[in-house]
Amino acid sequence: MTEKQAQLRKREKVHAAQNRQKNRNLEIYRRGLEELTAQLDELDHLRYEHYETVAEHTRKVWAAVLERTTLAARVQVDVFEKISDKGVQNDCLGRMIASSADPFDAVPVRIVDKISRVEVVDGYLTVK
Repeated sequence: MTEKQAQLRKREKVHAAQNRQKNRNLEIYRRGLEELTAQLDELDHLRYEHYETVAEHTRKVWAAVLERTTLAARVQVDVFEKISDKGVQNDCLGRMIASSADPFDAVPVRIVDKISRVEVVDGYLTVK
């Protein structure tokens, strides 16, 4: 790509030198513009291929990450299912689970209400 850019700069210098000359040949000028356009199109195509390659590799990497994350989540669910099956089979663990409250019905505890230190409560209540 750097070679293509160097060629393009060189061609632009040639065109600039031709423009400074007194004689004007529109046919040479038109061919020069066509060459410059072709070189720019070539550079754009190279950039497109590069970005497309990078995007394809990125998609592959994130697909692999997703696959491994899914596998890890599945393993975690399987472990929790095995633990819960043990609770049903093991009488001691089953009784412990049955005696505990439902975690989704638990009432949130306000930690600030349980602080007995005056300076912390005063600092919490005063607005600075």
